[in-house]
Amino acid sequence: MVAASGGIHISPNGRSLVYSDTRALMLYRPLGGAESVFEDASHVGSLALDGRWFYPRRGHDQTTIEIVERKGHSTRVIHTGRGIGRIEVKPDGSQLAFEVFGEEGGIYVMDTDPYPPVRVTDQSGDVVPTWTGDKLAFTRYDADKRPWVYVVDPKAGLLGKDAKPALALPRETVGNVAITGEIILTIPGKPGAILWNPATGATLTVEDPAVSNYQTASVSPDGAWLIATAKGLTELWKVPVKRRADDQR
Repeated sequence: MVAASGGIHISPNGRSLVYSDTRALMLYRPLGGAESVFEDASHVGSLALDGRWFYPRRGHDQTTIEIVERKGHSTRVIHTGRGIGRIEVKPDGSQLAFEVFGEEGGIYVMDTDPYPPVRVTDQSGDVVPTWTGDKLAFTRYDADKRPWVYVVDPKAGLLGKDAKPALALPRETVGNVAITGEIILTIPGKPGAILWNPATGATLTVEDPAVSNYQTASVSPDGAWLIATAKGLTELWKVPVKRRADDQR
């Protein structure tokens, strides 16, 4: 049991786990391994299929987005800016999405080669960008602080404030399932999580009576297990995702 208060992320190939236990020290550790291959004072990042880890390093007035190369042997900076929040790498490692807060707030997308980031939403409260195929799902809060899920195609231009939510009920994005393109959603004020496939509209509820409240979550690459934090981020749970044999999702 760990207090993954800074967040948790499983690599798309299922071989590595990255988590923050204090919002200060970041650990990059192969699953099943006793030793961390990289440690740094930062917030949780995002792992690509090829083993590269992308993460934000907070400075005094700016944040850098950095890459830890395979096996944690080296790092390099690919972007520097103000107000950068959560980041999410596309599973193939080709693009990165990240939150920006402040006057030029919204969600930005950039190639990891790198090239300058492109703004794809224009609201400072747009948060938790999550890849589903070549598109991004994210959460946008309305004037009543209710969360709504939107989907944006980075190639289609800026998604403005008048865009319509992708779902009819308030939901929050949490993460994705790399192998299926499903988005992990939570319902405000309720336990459990929902796996939603934007391409088909199919949904699957994941819950365990022993877990009172999911707060952050990630799903194993094969979609069989949900790894979630609960009870004020002090507990870490592994919950089975129960699918039918004919479920094609």
